[in-house]
This record gives sequence, C-alpha cells and structure tokens, in this order.
Amino acid sequence: MERRVQVWQVGTWESDEGDLPTLTLGEIVDPGEFASMSEATKLLVEMLEASPYARAESRYNAWQQTLTEVAASFQGGPQGPLVLHHLSAALDDLLSAVRAFDDRTSHSLSQWYGKDSAEFACFQTALSVEFDASFAYRFCYKLRNYSQHCGSPISDIRAGSRLVDGELKEYFEPVFNSRTLLVKYKDWGKARPDLEAIKGEFSVVAIVDGLWASCERVYAKVLLQQQPHLVGALTLLRRYVHIVRAGGLPVLIQVPSDVERLEDLRRLTILPIRVDLSDLAETALQQAVVITGGLPDHLR
Repeated sequence: MERRVQVWQVGTWESDEGDLPTLTLGEIVDPGEFASMSEATKLLVEMLEASPYARAESRYNAWQQTLTEVAASFQGGPQGPLVLHHLSAALDDLLSAVRAFDDRTSHSLSQWYGKDSAEFACFQTALSVEFDASFAYRFCYKLRNYSQHCGSPISDIRAGSRLVDGELKEYFEPVFNSRTLLVKYKDWGKARPDLEAIKGEFSVVAIVDGLWASCERVYAKVLLQQQPHLVGALTLLRRYVHIVRAGGLPVLIQVPSDVERLEDLRRLTILPIRVDLSDLAETALQQAVVITGGLPDHLR
C-alpha cells in the first residue's frame, strides 16, 4: 500500500473563553515554504525575542528597579549593609549579562552568517569602537572580573539632602572609589589610566547608564547590518497577518493520514505562525535607525 505523504497546511485557530478551539484548514504549504517559515521564525527569535541583548536588557531594567527601591528605602533614614548587597547583586547580574551579550552574539552571528561575514565583522568593529571611545564600557569590561575576584566594587552610598538653587532636595548616589579599585585589583588594562586620573569617588549610575548606551549602539548597528535578512523574515511571516486581523491565530497544522476529525487535537501537530515577530522586528529596526542616526564620528 502506498504511504500517504504528510503535509503541512495553514490553519486558523479560533477560541472563545470556555469553549474548545475551532480549527479551520487552509492552503497546503510546500516543503520549501515550510523550511523558509521555520528559518525566518528562528532568525527573529534568536536575534530579537530571545537574543543575548534581550536578556541583558532585562538585567538592566532589573538594575534600574533595584536602584529605585533602594533609593526609596533611604527616605526613611540610613540603611544597613544589606541594601549595598542588593545593589551589588543587581550590578553583577547586569555585568554577566553584558559579557554574555558580547560572547553569545558573536557565536550566533558566526553560526548564521560565518566569521568572514559582514554581519560578524560589524559586531566586532562596533565592540571595538565602544571599548576605545567609552570609559564606561572599557571599565565595565574589567569590572566583572574585579567583582568575581574581589567582591562588590560599590564602595559606598551617598544619600541625604542638600540645597540646589535655594531648594532642599534629596540625593542618592552609589559610588565607586578608584583608589580602592586600583589597590585591590591590578588587571585593569586600558581602564587603568582613567582610574588613576579620577583619584577618588565616581558615580555608579553614570557608569551603568554609559555601559548600557554602548550596548544599545552596538546592537543597533548589528541589527541594521542584518536588515535585508530581518526584513525578508518579517515579510514572509506577515503574509499571514490577515488571519490575525480576522480574529484568529495563524497556525501550521499537520494531520496524520488516519485522522478524520480535526477535533481530535491530540493527534494533530500544530505550530504557531509567529506573525507577532514581524512587528517586533520592524520596531527594532526603526529604533536602531534612531539610535545610530545622530552618532558623532568617533562612535560610528
């Protein structure tokens, strides 16, 4: 007996709260189209939704949230050493995520495009530009190693009230101390002259914000270098946006040859068509244009 070839079909998944979903079968998807859709989805997930940058961004947001909470706690008076531990832990998480952004993005780009590609070269060049131009990035590149070997790099938290233009205002400022950092750790590399020139305390918040600005610029450049690939992927997935506009969810369905009723969901293979990734990609590319549009020459 001739074996029936299993095929994929575009389908619509519709579900009302409390009711079983309704599946409607549509056009057959040929193997080439299925492979292209799978590849497009994988690219957009790896470069956007689940990218190393996305994880680093979540750690930066967590740092900001921790900073806000610790600052609020000081409004009730002086705090114990535990708040410094909370800040240091959030900073450690961010530094680790930024290092992973560097390492894993390099690996991902080399897997997708090759180490001789323009995409890989763009990322490496962008990192080098930030290392040379930004003290915050250059310093934080070494700060992760310091934190691992020497403990928290945050030396103190300055908080209180002071007069600003005749008005009493609250201030909250965690600080590094360059003298302490230089004494406790030797391998600062190209960040050493900067630390020697500071000769004392400097702002943690300003450094972290500078580090994140570097990450934003690097990521924006590498997204724009990939623009033809990302636009091709989002265009392919957006072909099915009409299903979303009609109130359903677009899916790919594979029906075994012995299944006669689509209601037998356990026997079906159902994959979502990630139309939402097309909007994510479009927005990310638009933001990348804004970020890179006004860069001075030394950051290009």
